[in-house]
Amino acid sequence: MFKLIILILTGMISTVFSQSGITVKIEKFEKVYSNPTQASEKFLEFSLEYPKFSGTGASSEAADFLNQQVAKILFDDEGSAEGLFNKYVQDHKDAYEGGEGMGMGWSMESKLHYTNPAQDLVTFTNTGFGYSGGAHGSSWTWYANYDLKTKKLLTLKDVMTANFLPKLTSEGEKIFRKVKNLKPNQSLEGEFWFDNNKFHLNENFLFTKTGITFFYNEYEIACYACGTTEIEIPYKNIKSLINKNGLLKSFSK
Repeated sequence: MFKLIILILTGMISTVFSQSGITVKIEKFEKVYSNPTQASEKFLEFSLEYPKFSGTGASSEAADFLNQQVAKILFDDEGSAEGLFNKYVQDHKDAYEGGEGMGMGWSMESKLHYTNPAQDLVTFTNTGFGYSGGAHGSSWTWYANYDLKTKKLLTLKDVMTANFLPKLTSEGEKIFRKVKNLKPNQSLEGEFWFDNNKFHLNENFLFTKTGITFFYNEYEIACYACGTTEIEIPYKNIKSLINKNGLLKSFSK
């Protein structure tokens, strides 16, 4: 029988979207799975922080939709913070079923942040770090953008004009090369892992109030030691690419 130590489960209330009447409670869920014979020995430290939305009247449907997206992003198939914690506990048990290495502590910390950069546009940023043995742990940053009116996960095509990708990619490469201190015609071969050594934008993007941010996680385009890469393409550089009838229309002026 393993031992659990519940640390905290707290929240605070603040207004999210004044125009829609939705409010948010920031939930913090932390638990520890410890050695049943020595409580001070922690087998797993687990921490989640995420928004929980609520609304009344017409706003309740939008709040329910947002909570559903939080669950999909953060809880995997487990349905709740408690369920995800229990899965990690079971994974630890399975990994050390014979007892060898039981003292190796695992950790998982994940946070989900929200923003509302434009009318009916809601974005989520999931950041975290996990360790389950091996030479080092792993970190991540994942983005998701939603149309609150249509209840849809947005793609770039939903907010950009037709045939936008070549020019957007070109703008992105200019910024990427500046961030990496690369010359305009310097080869990407060797240091980076782009297909055919040709720069491309990935699908991990975030709409902000100033531009479109793209994030490349560990091992995505370079080695672990090379770290992650973040670039932001300012709206002012791509005004002609923004759909004047889309959710980013306020940034195309």
